[in-house]
Amino acid sequence: MAGFNYARARRTADRLIARFGGPGELRRDAELNDGDMTNGLTPEPGDGEPEKHSCTLVVVDYSDEERKDSLITQNDRRALIATKGLTIRPDESFSLVLFADPEPYQIVSCKPLSPAGTDVLYDAQVRR
Repeated sequence: MAGFNYARARRTADRLIARFGGPGELRRDAELNDGDMTNGLTPEPGDGEPEKHSCTLVVVDYSDEERKDSLITQNDRRALIATKGLTIRPDESFSLVLFADPEPYQIVSCKPLSPAGTDVLYDAQVRR
């Protein structure tokens, strides 16, 4: 019996997210400068540009059942991020800009749906 085709599942997820979602951007601030507690300087944001990665995503609200007895707050949203075109794996160091909304959301948690080592999509909990 042949194994499940996870590459096909990834293509299906990418296609559905593109159809029902829209464009977004993952951003990570530039590295801190070299100030630290050992030299008496306080680290400050670096002068470099933030790291930016275009992505496709769909945003949905959490259900009341998902929020019940969890750390998901009332204003948290769920972003399903397609793997197509991404060269990075999103994590909590990124913020997420949704569609035409200029105010970014911070990624609180991001877990890949990754059966058999194939990233099918990324499931992110985002918050303002």
